Amino acid sequence: MPKLSLLRRMHGKNIGPRSSDILYAGLLEHRTAGERNYRRDHYLVGSLRCGLCDSSLLYTVVRGRAGREHGYFYCSSKLRGAQRKQRNLPDQLVEEAVEAQWSREAVPQTLVDSLRANLTADIEEHAKETQQQIEAYERRAHAIRRERFKWAEKVMAGVVPDDVASVKRQARAKELAHVQAEVERCQTLNQVDGQALDRLFALVSDAGVTYRQADEVLRRAMNQAWFHHLVITEGADGLTVSDQERESIMAAVNRLTSSA
Repeated sequence: MPKLSLLRRMHGKNIGPRSSDILYAGLLEHRTAGERNYRRDHYLVGSLRCGLCDSSLLYTVVRGRAGREHGYFYCSSKLRGAQRKQRNLPDQLVEEAVEAQWSREAVPQTLVDSLRANLTADIEEHAKETQQQIEAYERRAHAIRRERFKWAEKVMAGVVPDDVASVKRQARAKELAHVQAEVERCQTLNQVDGQALDRLFALVSDAGVTYRQADEVLRRAMNQAWFHHLVITEGADGLTVSDQERESIMAAVNRLTSSA
């Protein structure tokens, strides 16, 4: 191993014995003739864990002699000099394993139907409350218009000066504009897109199809929202994906739906 003093001259004076071990391990890892590694982002970064040590999986791109690029996921324990570690996993194999896991992610239809019924009931109840608010605002708007008309009559009858009545009418006009804006807001809240709801429940019912058709941004969001971590393990039959926390939650959901 290079002397610590040499590493300090090459990479700065703030390298201690522990840092020199990590640095030298990294030099050995990337000293492949004709290849060069590039750190890039991947939508699975942050969601993957090693099945052997539960460390996070990092991503790198290697360019070979022919100029072709190959992406790999590797266990971050390598940076700590761990002896027991998974090999570098090609990104395509990991992506396919995660897609296969999504094809097995299914919410029981009974739960989907229950969610749809509850949401529909909530929407109907909200619509009734909103309609009551709209009617109250409309009554207030009618009263404001009558009050403005009365001030105009008083000016015409010479009961009050025009400047006083003008101030009153302007104040009522501002109040009327506010009330009308609230009516429009409530009407907008009352508009529910039934087709959008159907698409939403279709996503829940067949998450695998949704994931395969999603772009990388949506895939990242789905993985982070649905799973705690995606644990990747390589065995004789290839890669397996698991999430113990997610599995325990789904088991509890299945028990609840089966007993309902």
